[in-house]
Amino acid sequence: MGLWWTRQRRRAVVKGVFHLLDKGLLESCFMELEARLRREEREPCRLALLGWMDFVARAHGGELYRQFRELLPEALGLGRPDGSALINCKERRICNEPLLYLKAYLFCREGWMEELRSLAAGTPYAKVARVLLGEGDVPGECGGLPENCAIECQY
Repeated sequence: MGLWWTRQRRRAVVKGVFHLLDKGLLESCFMELEARLRREEREPCRLALLGWMDFVARAHGGELYRQFRELLPEALGLGRPDGSALINCKERRICNEPLLYLKAYLFCREGWMEELRSLAAGTPYAKVARVLLGEGDVPGECGGLPENCAIECQY
């Protein structure tokens, strides 16, 4: 994804399509996703919401992205009391279950895409993997994507 500043808007190129992203709308989208994350108890839904929060925070940049990176270890259940994380991004043996693939991708990014793509289609984890890879929206059983998170496409 390429991002360019344009005063109060950011222009993103995703899969060859230009998207105009209003910074104010990105902030309100992020806050609504964060509020839903606090209420959500189902782990796959929490991960799908975190995937969209990641996209919104990266598109916005700056302070919003810093906030997201700070809340991520605790939101994933990977934070320790001393502030360190329970996951080593270079240790592949930690991921013997699909749920950890999803968490490792969100937390580490580098080198985890193949593990995400390997999740079997039809499982709840595969739906969430598509969201994290930018190939899907928050599933309907998780409440779908908030209305103020809709992206206006410009061709």
